[in-house]
Amino acid sequence: MSRSIAAGTLVFLIIGMLLTDSVLAQRLGESVIIRDPVAQDLYAAGGLVEVWAPVAGDLTVAGREVIVEEAIQGDVNAAGERILLRGPVQDDIRVAGRRVRIAADIGDHMVAAGETVTIDPGVELGGFAWLAGSTLRLEGNVGQELKAVGQRVIISGTVGEDAEITAEAIEIRPGARIQGDLIWRSETPPEISGEAQIGGRVVELPMLVRPEAPAAAFQLFLAASLIAAGVVLYLLAPGLFGRAVDVAKGNPASSFGLGFLGLVLTPVAIVFLFITTVGSLLALILVALYLAAVPVAWIVGSFFVGELGLLGLGKREGAPKVLHVVALVLAILVLCLLQLIPVLGFLIGLAVTLFGLGALLTVLYRGEQAQSA
Repeated sequence: MSRSIAAGTLVFLIIGMLLTDSVLAQRLGESVIIRDPVAQDLYAAGGLVEVWAPVAGDLTVAGREVIVEEAIQGDVNAAGERILLRGPVQDDIRVAGRRVRIAADIGDHMVAAGETVTIDPGVELGGFAWLAGSTLRLEGNVGQELKAVGQRVIISGTVGEDAEITAEAIEIRPGARIQGDLIWRSETPPEISGEAQIGGRVVELPMLVRPEAPAAAFQLFLAASLIAAGVVLYLLAPGLFGRAVDVAKGNPASSFGLGFLGLVLTPVAIVFLFITTVGSLLALILVALYLAAVPVAWIVGSFFVGELGLLGLGKREGAPKVLHVVALVLAILVLCLLQLIPVLGFLIGLAVTLFGLGALLTVLYRGEQAQSA
């Protein structure tokens, strides 16, 4: 348990560093349009987020649709359904969404995950590229190595070092140039055009039993989904989140214990209802509720972690909604990255879920009691 406490303390410290007084540019709303230059880091969340002015620091943004049209001097961290980057980025980018399109130069490396990820022709990427998704298209130029995992990977641009690809279908089209080795895993050989250039070897590796995306890319994709859901849920029911945090902070042992009972006993009840036949319909309803409740509980637990970060900085009381959203986004990102740690990551995720589930059940029970009174 002491290791979990240490990891939790690390989360709070990271959130604290990211929420210092230097973080001044924050935007929240259904539509967020940035038209004036930003002289520091920018944090934004909304249904539609558009950046039409240069940002001197990092850009961290979450929204249904994210469009960046101007230069970003630092990193870009973005999550949403559709992400379009048309402004150059001086440093790294980490993005996840259903549709991701990169149409501007990137100074350093790129980690991206999505249903479709496209790097447009003419785009120059200074570092490596790690891509995961269904359809991945590289039409620009990657300065270092490429690692791609997907159903279909199409390369018609340049890779400065090795290209390591795991996919159902691999296409190396005319004009493609891989200066290092082409290392591939697939059930069918890659289609390599005679007009493509491969400077190194073509190496086939055994197909994995269950091809998996690079861990960092997968966690980024997971974080994007949780961030999108979390922001929407918080905007719809901020009071519920606030009460859940108060419950978990006021009696953490009770929240943890109740969450454990809910997580363990609900499957037992479902199995029992299925056995009785008469309760089959109720069992199906419980299955649906259980599957929905667990990720919601994880989001509530992440919100609790973010609020502890704000509380430690003395910023929770009277804080605007944007700070609560930023704290939630940062907590989810950090917690998802901690999941990469074997065993300990699982224990941290479990603890977050139990706290969130226990607090959520307590709030719902108290609400029901209040209505009955």
